[in-house]
Amino acid sequence: MTVLIPTTTVRIVRPDATSDPYEAGTESTVTFGVPAHISTPNGFDKAVGGDEELVTAVALLPPDLDIRHYDNLVDEGTGERYFVAWVRSRSGLGLDHTKAGLRAVKGGSGG
Repeated sequence: MTVLIPTTTVRIVRPDATSDPYEAGTESTVTFGVPAHISTPNGFDKAVGGDEELVTAVALLPPDLDIRHYDNLVDEGTGERYFVAWVRSRSGLGLDHTKAGLRAVKGGSGG
């Protein structure tokens, strides 16, 4: 039994394994239409080589999902794209789920 109250669906995109995960290159969609909840984003804005915005969030996803560090997660409801910084599987008490730390950088020297 899994308890997950989805508020959106997401698409998981994986960069080519032979390229630098931080550089634009070829990528493939791993899966789409995955029910998910993305926490309220948190972040800051600062002037670093221009105006830079850094946003962090956490995604709650179904258990046993093929999602990895360096993947990209796209919120299909808003179109927001996040870099997956970490992934942890949680299990027990019927509350199995996957938790992923997300970040998005726009502008400045980071994007």
